[in-house]
Amino acid sequence: MPDLSPLVQTAADYKLMIDVPIAGGAFAAFVIKTADALSYDIQVEDETINAISTPFPIAEKSNGKTYRGSLAIQMGELNAILLSTGYNDASQLQGCTLALTAIQGGFARIFRGVNFNTERLSIRAKDKQSIATMEWKAVGVNAA
Repeated sequence: MPDLSPLVQTAADYKLMIDVPIAGGAFAAFVIKTADALSYDIQVEDETINAISTPFPIAEKSNGKTYRGSLAIQMGELNAILLSTGYNDASQLQGCTLALTAIQGGFARIFRGVNFNTERLSIRAKDKQSIATMEWKAVGVNAA
């Protein structure tokens, strides 16, 4: 059996960056250091085409794509990003670029036009950390 360990990547094998628009058309770049979870979905809207003359579908067509996901990071890191960019909450982070890259292996997903739509935080009495979860949508993705 061949050694397939180069194909297995752990969470530590990835780097996550976000570019946030700031005044004057510039961007502030941040390497996310405390990411707890990142998930994304890339979906194509499908449609079954029917015709009057047959009870069976005559075609399957795809329409637009959607890009959405969530990012969970330490609340302290989110607050640092918000303070340094002049925003008050994650829902103000609009038009961002979110890049996920593998340190080895050449994998990259670069989501552009990222709008963070939701910021969620739940703190419990004996928690050792506070994780903020942000839901986002993007207009496109590039693979590098």
